[in-house]
Formats: sequence, C-alpha cells, structure tokens
Amino acid sequence: MNKYFFSKLNLVDLTIISVLLLIVLWFIFGQVSYLVSPHNYPGTAIYTTVDEINDIMSQGFMVILHVKGKWTGNGSFFDGEGVVAKTAPGSIYLIYRNQTITVGGPASYLEDVAAENLEVKGASKSVIKVRTHLLENNTIDGLVNTLSFISREIAGKYGVSTYKITGVLILTVPNLKPNPYIYQSLVSEFEEAPLTGEVYFVFSEGLISAYFKDWRENEIYFLQRSLDKLNISYKEVLTNRLLIYIGTEKAMSPVRGYKVIHENLKNVRGKVFTDQIKIVPSLP
Repeated sequence: MNKYFFSKLNLVDLTIISVLLLIVLWFIFGQVSYLVSPHNYPGTAIYTTVDEINDIMSQGFMVILHVKGKWTGNGSFFDGEGVVAKTAPGSIYLIYRNQTITVGGPASYLEDVAAENLEVKGASKSVIKVRTHLLENNTIDGLVNTLSFISREIAGKYGVSTYKITGVLILTVPNLKPNPYIYQSLVSEFEEAPLTGEVYFVFSEGLISAYFKDWRENEIYFLQRSLDKLNISYKEVLTNRLLIYIGTEKAMSPVRGYKVIHENLKNVRGKVFTDQIKIVPSLP
C-alpha cells in the first residue's frame, strides 16, 4: 500500500507536502524562538517592541532590554541595558543603574532616552508556572525562603536564574486602624522606587493586603523595608494561590521537563498544586 501511495505522488504533490511541513516546523519552533533569542528592532519600531515585551512577560519571563540611543536631556550617547519594569504605549520603563528611566522612540522628548536600537531578550531559558497552596510565615524573610525553596526543588537540574510572583500577600497587623497617612506613605514608597511590576494596597482593621503583579525578590524585600521605615509591625504573612514563574538556567523540553519536574515534586507536596504546573519551553 505504501509503494502504491508514493507511486501516485507527483512533483506538485511533493512540493505541496514540503511546503506544509515547512509551515508546521516554522510554527512549532518559531513561536518559542523569541523567548531565548535576542530580537533587534530600530527605535522607530518602539510600539512593536512594546508589544513583544508584553507578550514575553505574559508568558512569565523577565525581560532584559539593551538600548542604544541618546539622553533626551542633553543629547549625549546612551548605551545600556536593564530589567523592564513595565510598559506603556510607545514607552518602556527600564531599571537602569538602580533607577527607573523611560525609553521611547528616536523622536522622543518626554522620555529619558530616545532609542535608535532596541534588543529584547529573556532573563531565563525557560519558565515553569506553579500555583501555591496556602503559605503562612511569621516573616517576609520566611516567605522568601519558602518561595526560593519551592523554585529550587521544582527546577532541579535545570537551575533557577530568577523567579517572579503574582498574587496577594496578607499581613496581619494587630491593632491596625485604617489610616490615610500610613496608606499614602506606603504607596509613595513604591511609586518612588525602581521596582518591577504593579501593586496596590488595601487597608482594613488588623490587615494590610498587597495585590501585586510581576514581583521579584527585590520587591518583596522592599515591602519589608517600607514597613520597617513606617514602624508597622506585623504578626504573620499569608498568601494563597500565589503564581510563581520560575525562570530556569537551562532550556527545557516539555516531555522531558514534565517528567523531571514530577520527580522533583516530592519535597514540595502540600505547598503547590501538582496538577497545575506548566512549562513555557525554549529552543536548545
């Protein structure tokens, strides 16, 4: 039957099949290649660059941006890179030398830097998405240690290059009364600092809730420093169904990756939903 089938194929059929195979291969490999390979854009493509950064960040990756251009304030040459904190239409907020700067297109004058060239790359090879159960700790340091432990155990031999989290932290603060001054002081601390992601706070009697997106360890520790600065003492920190994006040092293939991860889950059972783990792979 096979010989009969192939004998019926002509040159046109073979050409069509070859084209279809190429399209399938491009779709499989092309869709993830941007996660590990730097993409270069001219400054005029700032909106395209923002769209790509948003796509990559939505997959759980931290993004590193290398910019060549000029400072809009004095016209001097700029060549540097940093972690993308967030984006806006036609503008990128970049953490550069422990401060937040804004990057726009080559004709920008409102942003700090007018870009001539933009290079986008991921801060890790792959990402493992994990959802936690209820986690309770007496301190924020304890929570960070737990998150680091979960990340290391699950990533295993693939290593952890970085991780970020999205969710809510609830701090129990005995005798706390909602206070506009304290609330605004805490918000101001975060608005003025070079931090990634977003956060908003809700104060209620005895509780402070921090709803956040794309926090690194830096942002979690900054919360502790801010509370200390404002003389706010908490008794316990809780979080439930926290989403952890574990960025790995080595690239993962889905089939082998899932097998390795499930072998690593024995030490974190009860801390994460073992049936809600997803891998965003990358090319070798």
